[in-house]
Amino acid sequence: MSGGQICVTSRQLQRQALVAALVADLDLDSDEELIPDTAWPYEPSQNAPETIDSFPAGLECPAGLLIGDSGCKAAVAGERWHRRHQQLLESRGLTWREEPETDYYRFGAGPVIPSRVRYFYPGEVEGEPTEFSMSSVGGSAAGCPGLASPSEMETWRVKYDWGSRSYSAMNKPWRPIEYTPSGLSLIHISEPTRRR
Repeated sequence: MSGGQICVTSRQLQRQALVAALVADLDLDSDEELIPDTAWPYEPSQNAPETIDSFPAGLECPAGLLIGDSGCKAAVAGERWHRRHQQLLESRGLTWREEPETDYYRFGAGPVIPSRVRYFYPGEVEGEPTEFSMSSVGGSAAGCPGLASPSEMETWRVKYDWGSRSYSAMNKPWRPIEYTPSGLSLIHISEPTRRR
């Protein structure tokens, strides 16, 4: 997130997730005492939640929009984004297809999350029809917003001019960049959602 704006609850949950991951990696059968019992912050009776959402609300993006993510290896979104996007497509009488896949994603320092399905969606970028595919992740990444990788941005010929805070896609005229509440750039993939 930009500007150091992190929700206290999210930071607390991230710390709990990190501690839970470290505990899971410990060899508890070892004779070596890595951390004295008196210093351990969690009692054995306290279990970390099974699923902690790694994505604070500021990263949300609605159906019909993707966040341009130059560090993403392939387009991906959490199960919640896919459900909302599929509802949007259904409301417009559009269909999509899905294929099984075996792929893995890691978001920041979080755990590796498997993807077992890839969706192929119809879309429209700057008035030009397109089809794009996206992996779906669950678990702690179920709240992951829709992320467009460099491959999609290349296909859609997305160019940014950060100095003027504008972008162009599909070789169309430059327009102001729209941002998420946390300051990430948005790409419209379903033109009827565009605010005119």
